[in-house]
Amino acid sequence: MADKVRRQRPRRRVCWALVAVLLADLLALSDTLAVMSVDLGSESMKVAIVKPGVPMEIVLNKESRRKTPVIVTLKENERFFGDSAASMAIKN
Repeated sequence: MADKVRRQRPRRRVCWALVAVLLADLLALSDTLAVMSVDLGSESMKVAIVKPGVPMEIVLNKESRRKTPVIVTLKENERFFGDSAASMAIKN
């Protein structure tokens, strides 16, 4: 039983060493990482990106707007999302 415990300890050290190396590598990459957040509301949504050294930026959609309506319209075999879905809903 004591032999089994002695064999497991070097494996644990190797695992902890590997975790430490991975955490150190992740911290070194933190200067180049970016974070994306999605604010999904009942009527509209916004997407923001935060990068190191750059202020928070809200992403523009195809129509160059920051807010995108949360609408889906189905017409025959096509699906429309956002502003195009809103215009299709008004037309039809």
